[in-house]
Amino acid sequence: MHRLVVDCYACQHLRYIAKGRSLAAHLTGLAAAIEHPSEPQLLDTLQRWISRTGNIPMPSVPDARGDVTIADVIPAAPEDHAATVRGWAQSVWIAWREHHELARKWIAAARG
Repeated sequence: MHRLVVDCYACQHLRYIAKGRSLAAHLTGLAAAIEHPSEPQLLDTLQRWISRTGNIPMPSVPDARGDVTIADVIPAAPEDHAATVRGWAQSVWIAWREHHELARKWIAAARG
């Protein structure tokens, strides 16, 4: 859950995704959590790919990056935390829909 929180937050705040590599790391982390939840090892594969990949061109960033924010997650009761974070992740992922194929391309590159 912690990694998903970091990826969601970063994908909603420009200062954490100002460069292509940063965006690639967080957007692929989000994609991995949503589209490949049964592959926790994918995060390690993605991190290795990011660390060995040089320049990653920066795509455009959507103006709206999700209707759910960290402000919606913080007050959630402990028993609701995971579901609230997953809802936040869905909201952010939907907001980045124009870049889903790019995230999938990056994941494929990481897998080699």
